[in-house]
Amino acid sequence: MEAVLASSPVWYQSRACDATESGYFAFASRSLVYLLDIRGTAPRHYGILSGHEERVSTCSFGVKGANGEPYLISGADDGFVKCWDIHTKKAVKAHKSHGAFKVVCLHCSPASNNLVVSGDEKGFIVVWNVDSDQTKRFMPDGGVQQMLSAITCSHHHSNLVAVGYKSGAVSIIDIRKNGNVIRKLRGHGNEIHSIVWSASPSEDIFVSKLDSPNNQTVNEHDSFQSIVVTSSKDRTLRLWSLSKGKCIKIIKLPSKPSKDKGRRISEDSSRLYVALHWPKSLRSKFLSCSYNGDIILWDVSMAEKEQYKILSHSATELGHQRIVFNISSGLDPTKNIITTSMDRCIKYWSLEEPDSPPIWSLPTLGGFVYAMKVSPIDPTVIALGIGDGVIRIWRTSNPRNPFDITSLWQGIKEKVMSLAWHPTKEGLLAFGTEDGKVGVVDVLSQQPPMISNTYHMKPVYAMSWGPKCYAQSAGVTPAISMQCLYTCGGEGVVLMHPSVKMDQEAVNVNEIILSNNSCIDLTLTSNKSEISWRPDGEFVAIGNDDGSFDICRAPFLYIITRVKVHNKIINCLAWHTANETVLESKYWIASGSNSSVIYINNLNHVLNQQVAAGPVVTQPFRTLTGHCGRITSLSWNPDSQNQLVSASYDGTAQVWDVLDEEPVSNYRGHDGRLLCVVWRRKMDEDERSGLIYSGADDYAVHVWKMEDQKDKVPPKDKIMVGYTQKQSAQWKKKNKKKKIPYVSSPLHQCCKIVYTEDHSFTPRNESKKDQDNEEIENEITNVVSSPTDAAMREILSDLTEKRIKAATLEATTLQDNAGNSKRRQIKNIFPLSVAMDNKKKIFLQKDCIEITKHKKDPENHKVTITDASNVNMGFYTDRLAAYRMMHQEDLHLRETKYFNSSSMLKLWRGDIVGMIESAIEQNDLSDQLVSMAPMAGYDLWQKASLAYAQQLQGEGCYIHASQYLIACDKIEEAIILLRNHKHYREAVALARARLTDDDPILIDTLKIWAKKLQYGGSYEHAAKCFAAIGDHVSAAKSLSSRAASKSSLGRDELQSLFASSSVAAA
Repeated sequence: MEAVLASSPVWYQSRACDATESGYFAFASRSLVYLLDIRGTAPRHYGILSGHEERVSTCSFGVKGANGEPYLISGADDGFVKCWDIHTKKAVKAHKSHGAFKVVCLHCSPASNNLVVSGDEKGFIVVWNVDSDQTKRFMPDGGVQQMLSAITCSHHHSNLVAVGYKSGAVSIIDIRKNGNVIRKLRGHGNEIHSIVWSASPSEDIFVSKLDSPNNQTVNEHDSFQSIVVTSSKDRTLRLWSLSKGKCIKIIKLPSKPSKDKGRRISEDSSRLYVALHWPKSLRSKFLSCSYNGDIILWDVSMAEKEQYKILSHSATELGHQRIVFNISSGLDPTKNIITTSMDRCIKYWSLEEPDSPPIWSLPTLGGFVYAMKVSPIDPTVIALGIGDGVIRIWRTSNPRNPFDITSLWQGIKEKVMSLAWHPTKEGLLAFGTEDGKVGVVDVLSQQPPMISNTYHMKPVYAMSWGPKCYAQSAGVTPAISMQCLYTCGGEGVVLMHPSVKMDQEAVNVNEIILSNNSCIDLTLTSNKSEISWRPDGEFVAIGNDDGSFDICRAPFLYIITRVKVHNKIINCLAWHTANETVLESKYWIASGSNSSVIYINNLNHVLNQQVAAGPVVTQPFRTLTGHCGRITSLSWNPDSQNQLVSASYDGTAQVWDVLDEEPVSNYRGHDGRLLCVVWRRKMDEDERSGLIYSGADDYAVHVWKMEDQKDKVPPKDKIMVGYTQKQSAQWKKKNKKKKIPYVSSPLHQCCKIVYTEDHSFTPRNESKKDQDNEEIENEITNVVSSPTDAAMREILSDLTEKRIKAATLEATTLQDNAGNSKRRQIKNIFPLSVAMDNKKKIFLQKDCIEITKHKKDPENHKVTITDASNVNMGFYTDRLAAYRMMHQEDLHLRETKYFNSSSMLKLWRGDIVGMIESAIEQNDLSDQLVSMAPMAGYDLWQKASLAYAQQLQGEGCYIHASQYLIACDKIEEAIILLRNHKHYREAVALARARLTDDDPILIDTLKIWAKKLQYGGSYEHAAKCFAAIGDHVSAAKSLSSRAASKSSLGRDELQSLFASSSVAAA
């Protein structure tokens, strides 16, 4: 692999990248980890670590052995923490002690080569000894703080770890003692973003700022000396003394934007992320990011006005333009840093020259790579259409910067689905977007793009430049030299944009073709899916969604022939880029569709004829087979006649020898489906073949050579078939419900399906199925030949259970979760009657006779429903039969646990009491059922309300349950329920509204709330609760707890409060 334009590093993670002193840099991106070699003047791709099933959120380097061999640890949303060998690109160890919880952050301990500390979204911390492969899992401080956001191990104490939470709390824990909290650092008012330890194991970097010796307290942790710096969403940095557990300095981010940024600062904290980094061996200097992507170098030993400097202040336009998420060390930890940002750039900085711009910048991508095109005038310039709404112009010939990329985003805003360079005007690029927008931009200027007034109704999938075409009826003289843009949208319409400036209305090409080819029956023509002009502009190929494509001649678009070799929608068409020495190949055209086969057609004999509407081509010139998924893109080798590269949904790019119909080499470097590929011509005589650029839905562009690949054919075990329609946008995996096989007839299908315990359908073997069907048919035949009542009833009783079972299975939506079986919904609530109404004709005829006799003489011919054999007669006779039918159906529904349908039948029969009591018995009450209870009396309503409150408690809906307790005048029970489940504010409000001020329940609720607040560090709020119940002593003690560190109350005010509390007590 020559180069990789990687996907963007993950956002809003405290440690998503890391570097080693040996010259390797790693960053997490989607489900991958990218490795870079940063030892040269420009970054070089080193490898990709692929193995996590979900997003990788964090990574960190560790070292092992006497030689300091680096290894990488990664954590992901799949709960795995993996250890990688960066040279073999393989995971050597892994653990899943976090279970199903997402890993938020991890850090390899700098003080111990074998320890890795990781934390998950629920607050659990796992310590992993990589050498012994042993893990220890605990939750610090008893789980008071959850929602973990940052973890950093101490550089000097292997047992100390700093943990930050989204609540703003920071804890210093001892991992030797199961996470015993030795320091609680409280002061931030919002989420912790990043934590760093000082490079020096001392706290004398600014002695004047520390407390005097008279104020110092001696305890067992005073031997720990270090400075901890934390950053938060509250836009402040805090420096903490580890020995004191106190904040010794608060730094506010500078509000003044850096020079020439040209943008106002957003005070919205949700758009700010503050990353930190303390370089090795720098005693009093550390780095942070700030507004607008500024990188700030702080020196806390300097005066306040001189304590910070913005990196690259003289050339801020070369720095980051948006939020910076991570800062890590570079090749030399004391001299270089690497940063990642929301602007999707990775930058390498020198701390020795802070005023200079970054040494190098590596752009990354933020969406699917939908389109790539090589400029026909300058082959070293490549345009990329990306799903993040940005067009990248990659100038690959820059010797100083191999990633010289310009981003064009103005006026686009949507995913860029297609691109096309103008064949003669340098720098003129056309683009189409997902919302149907078509535009043209001059990449050599700073002008915004020119957008056409005519939009497609769906995404623009293909575009090509060609001569202007006309309707024959217009009677105009063609201007062949005039170039127009042709675009094909997902709605199946091809539009011609006659002006390069996009200031004219587009013309419908479908209508031109239809009017100019009246001799051909085109009434059933399929929608258009692809368009490609031959480079000389004489012919155009237009693909259809039925698998065919038409060859039309300019300028009137007469259909010369139709090629019908595919049977699925055409995705790509590629005319051969013939050179002057080989003229035969200019008639070759390659085509790919939703099938995995590529066809090459030689249209020499067709295109040379002058008559229109030639024969349909059904036999291809060459056939290329080997892919396992749909074909998405094709590109000919500009330096060879018979080499073609194809991109497929099977995740590979394949190079073919067209004449021999043989695969040459296969590229498997992507981690997703390939969407586009281009073959650039050789730029150097020493090259064996030109470079190939491939883009995929892994948000990356790979650059590779044909001769460097060790594989020849696509892997057969990596099948990644795509959609059946081309109109699919960015792919998203969705959970689909398991489909239930359709049962055509309960009578014939009841013996084909077995309902297993795991709620799945298992077909029986064919011989058994055929045998059962034959037995049933024989039984029915015997009944028909001698239709006696005894025989009929015997057969009906035997078949009834099978019909009922089949009808019930057909009507049921199965749930995988057995605990939700009571909530299962049934398609119809009369399964017994449905089964009986699907009997053989002879039985239905007898039912008709019984109904007719009953209608003529209801007194002497009554229909009695005693079991399921004639339950369906309740629909066709009288009210008594209908009631008995509903009763039988109700019994069956209750047996099969369809309680909702059973309740509905009770309601229809007017049995309100039975409906409510049945729901109470099954814990299946709802607000609707409780609202119906007053129809049967107050006592039933109260019983239902209390039962529903109990049911809601079991479901965790405590506030909802308290409403029904209050409705039943159970005020005290409602308050205790809310209080026991930590709804203190609601409990106090209810008690204040319905109880007296001296009620013991109110006083106890306020006491419990105050103690909980004290435990969480909210001393002022706890003091208010104590003061509300007259406990002034406890209120004063609570306030004094805060005053020990920092409080707005002075000593005199506290003494007066203590005095008033003592008087009140006396």
